[in-house]
Amino acid sequence: MKVTLLRTLFSFAAGSLIFAGNSLAANIDYSLTSGTVSISFAVPQNPTPNPASPAAFDVNPASVTINGTTYNDGILEFFTTAGGGGAEIIGGVTDLVLTGQPLFTGTTAAPTLEAFSGLQLTNAGGGPVGAGEFYTVNATSGTAAAPEPTTLFLLAGGLAPLFLKRKLIFSS
Repeated sequence: MKVTLLRTLFSFAAGSLIFAGNSLAANIDYSLTSGTVSISFAVPQNPTPNPASPAAFDVNPASVTINGTTYNDGILEFFTTAGGGGAEIIGGVTDLVLTGQPLFTGTTAAPTLEAFSGLQLTNAGGGPVGAGEFYTVNATSGTAAAPEPTTLFLLAGGLAPLFLKRKLIFSS
C-alpha cells in the first residue's frame, strides 16, 4: 500500500514540476529623449489603472529612470484626447507634463498601451527641459516573466509529496 501511494505521489510530483512554467506578461518599454535628457519606464500593456478622472488614469508607483537615476516611487499619468493627450511623468523632483497624442487606446478604466516609434510630444512645463521643447517618444513591446497562479499550485503540488514521503518514512 505504501509503495503504491509513494509511486502515485512521485508521479504527481514529477508531472507538476515538468508542467510548471511562467507566463509572459507583455510590457511596453518607453524611451523619451530631448537633447541631453533621457527618460525611460516600463508599463504593463494592459495595466490595472487608477482612474484619476474620465480624462486620465495613473500608474502608481512606477519605476522611472531620468538621465540614469532610477526613482522607484514615480507616478505616470496618461491623458485622453480630452485631457490634452500625452502623459505626466513624476520621478524624484522632476514633474514633466507632455501633451500631444494619447499614448493608449480604450478607456481610462480599461486602457491598452501599444508600441510605436517617433511620436513627438510637447513639454507643457516642468522637467529638465524648458516648456515648448519636444520629446521624441518610442515605445517597444517587451515581456516580463510572471508566474501564473496555476504554476504556483503545480509547484506546491509537486513539492507536497516530498514532504509526505519524509513523514511516511520517519513514522514507520
